[in-house]
Amino acid sequence: MTQWIKPGQVAGLLKPGMTVFVAGATAEPREILENLAVGNTACAGVRFVSVSIPGINGADLSSLHPEARCTAFLVTAQTRESIAANRIDFIPMHYSAIYDFLKHEMKIDALLLQLPPAGTDGMTSLGISADFVPAVLDRAGLVIGEINIRQPAPTDSLKLPFSRLDYALACDRPVPAFDSIDISDVARGIGQHVASLIDDGDCIQIGIGVIPDATLTGLSAKNDLGIHSGMITDACPVREYHRSPQDPGHRQDCHRDHTR
Repeated sequence: MTQWIKPGQVAGLLKPGMTVFVAGATAEPREILENLAVGNTACAGVRFVSVSIPGINGADLSSLHPEARCTAFLVTAQTRESIAANRIDFIPMHYSAIYDFLKHEMKIDALLLQLPPAGTDGMTSLGISADFVPAVLDRAGLVIGEINIRQPAPTDSLKLPFSRLDYALACDRPVPAFDSIDISDVARGIGQHVASLIDDGDCIQIGIGVIPDATLTGLSAKNDLGIHSGMITDACPVREYHRSPQDPGHRQDCHRDHTR
């Protein structure tokens, strides 16, 4: 059964030698991390693992204690110096390779993540960030969930029984967001050139930043684009599918430009 605790009690659950996966993107448990940074002796000898998204996740987990270590798969502005100082083991991998590595190769003792509140059915969801949690959820011996009343719970997001959490704590804080970007004339020109190389029906992978946003803006007139990406932004065009009332088995395509 899930035990409710205070944020400051998480430190007492960590032990030297543990490998702790910290969810990234909008599932980053900021309430927990901020408390671990205060009187952080509990983080000594702990290895933290995370897939931090530049521009969204700013924590340098190796800084939680001089004897804490970290494994990272992306470089952020906050972790650059620690990587250079060998406090963080940087392993560059494709996203699919990261998932397989976490699921099959890396030892995971504990999982820290942020979740929306549970529904009346006793289920909670991964909110708006599936991230790599499914790769480690079944492997973690200890699961600690930060329950944020402001975390959305989309209908089709992955679900798990709330009872899967060993410990839970409540918080009320804004969900991390990627700030909108002003697109310069130079960036817009680059984006239009890149967009001209993409044809109707292509499948694209898109990143975050001014050039990706400029490129997406130039794709608003394209049709039947597929997107296979770790993150999308407001600049991403969206295709809606509407079922025809005359023929339930037929779908009518309607392209709607959501470019901001």
